Amino acid sequence: GKGGGAAVSVNLNRTAGLEPPGTTLLDGTNPVTIHTASTKFTSVVEAIAICNTDSGAFVITLHWVDATPTSHPFWKKSVAASTTEIIDNLPITTSGVGSVRSITATAGSDPNNAVAVTVITSVQSRAAPGVV
Repeated sequence: GKGGGAAVSVNLNRTAGLEPPGTTLLDGTNPVTIHTASTKFTSVVEAIAICNTDSGAFVITLHWVDATPTSHPFWKKSVAASTTEIIDNLPITTSGVGSVRSITATAGSDPNNAVAVTVITSVQSRAAPGVV
């Protein structure tokens, strides 16, 4: 990918344990899965950071995907050159047996690995979904 982007720091106040973040590079214009729900426990997507290290802007769309699987857009924005967008007004609860099964990102034009999408999740309990 293309480098040179500035470091990003995100502070979240949550009662659950944060999981290690997962980062996915976008390449092409097809939807890319950036988060897949576990069938073993419920997780919460607390924040998503979209870092564009390119010299041009890219329109990025985020979708949540249900069990059918139907894709539902929930965020779309042009991410300016050499900037990072932080989406922290979530949370989205995900579960392999719930409504939200995965989250995808789509670029309007090919970013050629210049856009990194980082998903920050938390897990309140390792109990199976539906178990209290």
